[in-house]
Amino acid sequence: ALLQRGEEIPSLEWCQLKAVSDQAAAADRAKAATKPLGKFLNVHTLPAIWSAQECHKVLQVVKAATDEKGWQSDRHRAFATTDIESCDIPEVDPWVRQSVRERVFPAMASLYFGSRVPAEGLSFRDLFFVKYEATAQNSLALHRDGSLLSFNILLNPRSEFLGGGTFFEDDKKTICGEQGDCVLHSGQLLHAGAAVTKGIRFVLVGFIDINAQYSHCFNQSPGSCTEGADESG
Repeated sequence: ALLQRGEEIPSLEWCQLKAVSDQAAAADRAKAATKPLGKFLNVHTLPAIWSAQECHKVLQVVKAATDEKGWQSDRHRAFATTDIESCDIPEVDPWVRQSVRERVFPAMASLYFGSRVPAEGLSFRDLFFVKYEATAQNSLALHRDGSLLSFNILLNPRSEFLGGGTFFEDDKKTICGEQGDCVLHSGQLLHAGAAVTKGIRFVLVGFIDINAQYSHCFNQSPGSCTEGADESG
């Protein structure tokens, strides 16, 4: 608005301080909007979603594919991982997706939505294999995913690496699990890939959203994660 007669023109210093203050306030609003609440604060581990044999078979195909095609490191611009999309490995992609739909989605839907969203109401936003290697990219900084929910499945035995796992900022805990275990969490929960200090850790990572026809069951923006916050169970 135009200054009224008699109003003092703000100084350059005042304008600069105001800009800093406005940016801080905007950052606080963005942080509040993406803070998970209620059930979305919970992290769950599903033990032995895949058997050791299933993990081994999938990982062998992934290694063969990356020996031929190479790993990618530029798919996620802000927080890039050393990865390859599941759809780029057609030898295992159909089985991987069907397995996750049958073994992970039902638990994920129940744990975070109760009876309001069935397993069929969930869909893949992204599905990819990640490699954390002590002598290369061994970790991932604190971040939020571009999804409502996320999961990861450890593909190789814990004996093949030291360190690793998913670190969660809210409770300062790192969860790694055993080979075949699946870790579930809100994609908006601030987390990091803990550093692998020896060996290589391979995981399957999935970003999961709810389908449009069930959006009425989650009528807040995905970042706010407030739907179901006061539902018991």
